[in-house]
Amino acid sequence: MNPEQDLEKWMDRELRSLPAPRAPETLAPRVMAAIAARAALPWYRQTWFEWPRGWQTASAVVAALLLAAWVFAPWQTLPGAESLANIGGQLNAILASAGDALDRATQIALPLWNVLVRQFLIYATAAAAMLVAAVIALGGAARQIILKETQP
Repeated sequence: MNPEQDLEKWMDRELRSLPAPRAPETLAPRVMAAIAARAALPWYRQTWFEWPRGWQTASAVVAALLLAAWVFAPWQTLPGAESLANIGGQLNAILASAGDALDRATQIALPLWNVLVRQFLIYATAAAAMLVAAVIALGGAARQIILKETQP
């Protein structure tokens, strides 16, 4: 017989003869205590899916009404709409200045990337590819030497 198959059968037999692993004695009480502690929380401290159905329905209706009010309400007629527009204008100005700064940084970084980093990456990639090829070749040679395999 093949020694590898004998080893495999012996290993399988030995592993199957081992007893099934057991959980620690303290695991079940700790899990049950955690479940009881979570169940003891008030309904509003639990996840939304565990709320009473009435509160789930009410919160969904309120959320839908708020969304509809946000989408369909004429915001221009509300008092303080000018301040909302002012905040929007300030936010737009901040984002525009951030965009300009990013554009300037890109104009500075792109030439540096092309001149310095890109050239280095080409050589580093070529060196890494040669290193991988050498490791594969040495691995194949070592396998043939150790296992005394021959090419068919």
